[in-house]
Amino acid sequence: MSEDLRTSVQPHRTAICSSSLDVGSKNELPELNCFLPKHGLAAASPAPAHSELLLSQVTSRPQPTLVGEASSRPTPIMGAELFRRPAPILLSVDTSALPLSTATAPQTPPPLASSPPPATPLVNFTNLIFSGAEGAVGTVQVRLNLAQAPSGPVILTLSPSDFLVVDADNNLQNGTQTSLTFTATDWNQPRTIWFMPEVDGVATNRSGDRIGYTLAGGVTASGVFEIGPVRNTYAPDLSRFNIDLDFRNDTTGFWTQARQAIAQRAANDWAVRIANEWTGIQLNTALSKIGNDGNYSSQTFATKRYVDDLVVFVNTINTGGIAGGYGGIEYSMGGWLTSPELKPRVGQIAIDPAVGDFYLYNAISHELGHTLGLVGLNWEGFTQQNLASPQTATFNGVYATAANGGRPIPLQSQDGPSSVTGTYDYWHPARNVPSIMSYGWLYWVTAPTPIDFAMLADSGYRVYGVNTPFPPAPPTASPPATPEPRVLAVV
Repeated sequence: MSEDLRTSVQPHRTAICSSSLDVGSKNELPELNCFLPKHGLAAASPAPAHSELLLSQVTSRPQPTLVGEASSRPTPIMGAELFRRPAPILLSVDTSALPLSTATAPQTPPPLASSPPPATPLVNFTNLIFSGAEGAVGTVQVRLNLAQAPSGPVILTLSPSDFLVVDADNNLQNGTQTSLTFTATDWNQPRTIWFMPEVDGVATNRSGDRIGYTLAGGVTASGVFEIGPVRNTYAPDLSRFNIDLDFRNDTTGFWTQARQAIAQRAANDWAVRIANEWTGIQLNTALSKIGNDGNYSSQTFATKRYVDDLVVFVNTINTGGIAGGYGGIEYSMGGWLTSPELKPRVGQIAIDPAVGDFYLYNAISHELGHTLGLVGLNWEGFTQQNLASPQTATFNGVYATAANGGRPIPLQSQDGPSSVTGTYDYWHPARNVPSIMSYGWLYWVTAPTPIDFAMLADSGYRVYGVNTPFPPAPPTASPPATPEPRVLAVV
């Protein structure tokens, strides 16, 4: 493939219809489109901007053909000698030799000055609501403790400690904020702060999570508020590959416990076939949220959570029924040639509730495939693509080719440009490929297919049953032997 064409088709984040790509830039993130089924509408090909699920993709079943801060305080000195009164030293003095004029009356020591009362804090934290569990959400109210209205705006800036994130305005719809402003008209009104003590990758309880604060403007002050002890709820599982889902950004209530279970089942169906185990990383960053148009928005959310193997932040979007979902890799953490690691470590997916529960598993599984790097979204998978022309574009991995009867995987671009955007899609298999990543088969398969796992192996993963043998099954206990029946002789 020519370098010019490869440069023109790398995943990007700037515009949903653009195909201008920069292979070497880790800051340009991929955004692909996939489509949801809507009966009676013509099929449409997606534009390269995350993974969009339109309701127009499934009209008929396709015919099968043959992816913290550690506080350091001194150790107290313990021992009986620290508290033992020293023995008196007796001196013999001959007072007869002292001149009488030198004798003085004993002096009464002056009374000790009373200590001043402690200063009243200018910021009060009250009404703490927090279960104490690691990864749980808590809130606390904050208000200014002033005698009168300030002469100008007062800015409260929050500085959470390691493993703690905050949102100063308690409104995750606009991302996480670290400051809020009191004015002369609302200075005496309480504000609610949202916080989350992140999972830290250590299987022990912890203490010391605190919110530092400073006041600036009409009033200046600083201090610290501690949220209390944090009970451990999470520990890395080093025995298997893990895809952990994080639902913190769901502000609509769509991700009920039942739907979260569906999403985790989809994640586990991918993870159980992956034999890799990677070194954990601790995040300390802000990520841009996926917007309703599939592009990354200006709204950001902070995270300091631990990543075992792969973490995917799950959200909802509202596209007016046009798109059902988007998914992509955070290349600042991994997944591209210029990333810290070649393998993806952090991803995001967003699902439109219009998908409905019936297709929810399929939509999530498809988008999770993109966060793993399918098709050609991580560097190792991208190098397997032949993008010489849209009419002949293929995924040429040896395992996928073998799973497809010895033929490379044709890409969606071979089905023609999208009727919605007019651009070609190089990030999905063609409609006739039996894959959960294919528009034609997305809603007709019940799980990732052999071709999907073969493409995953071509994308740099060790996949059980493809390029890595399945682990031996654990031995099963033999049923207890049935004793022979005893026959009593009758005499």
